[in-house]
Amino acid sequence: YVNSSSSQIGGLIGESQTGTVLNCSAAGNVSSSSYAGGLIGYNQNTSVSASHATGNVSITGSVAGGLIGFSFDGSAVSNTYATGNVSGTGTLGGIIGSNEDNSPVTNCSASGSVTGTSGMGGLIGQNIDSPLFNCSASGDVSGTGTLGGLAGRNNGAVSNCSATGNVSATGDYVGGLIGENSFGGAVSNSSAVGAVSGSSYIGGLTGENEENSSIYGSHATGNTSGSEIIGGLVGLNNASTSDSYATGKVTGNRHVGGFAG
Repeated sequence: YVNSSSSQIGGLIGESQTGTVLNCSAAGNVSSSSYAGGLIGYNQNTSVSASHATGNVSITGSVAGGLIGFSFDGSAVSNTYATGNVSGTGTLGGIIGSNEDNSPVTNCSASGSVTGTSGMGGLIGQNIDSPLFNCSASGDVSGTGTLGGLAGRNNGAVSNCSATGNVSATGDYVGGLIGENSFGGAVSNSSAVGAVSGSSYIGGLTGENEENSSIYGSHATGNTSGSEIIGGLVGLNNASTSDSYATGKVTGNRHVGGFAG
């Protein structure tokens, strides 16, 4: 068990810069203020592979993940998994809290629940300018808004990924896979099967598909419900969506559609 009131705390490593982490694991719970991970708290330009963490991670602030809290600057994460639950305020992920700056995540999975406020995902809280390939998340995600079964916010390439957990929010921008697929986000050959609920901008796959983004060859099968702008696949679609489908029941008051709100 690792308990600290400061930041950059990990079950194995607090901060890693320009290195390699291979065949490592951690099992203890981690508790801190921010930038906390079941294995690594703060991961910069470091390759992490064939590693896992099983402890729960809780923070009083933001940015935490079941495996890594903050991963950026070209950090490559592959063939890893995390099973612990993650809780805090915002920017939380089942495996990585915030993943940024061309940091690829490949063949990774998370199964713990993620609970907090906003900017949270079953796998990654926010994914910025980084590719995700062949990843999955199965834990439930609950909070206020900008939530996704896989990622809360994304503007990278997401391919061959899936989410099976339920996603529930009291607010907006909620998706079975991604809450906000923002400018430049490209989702392909991916799926979501969990139930999705919230207030507005609710979709079985993505809550919002923003301009200059795309969805291709993907589907959602879970039920979606909310107040307005509710879609079986996408809540609000402002970009390209092709060769995709939704089969779940859609419930709402205004701007409701089986495919898009």
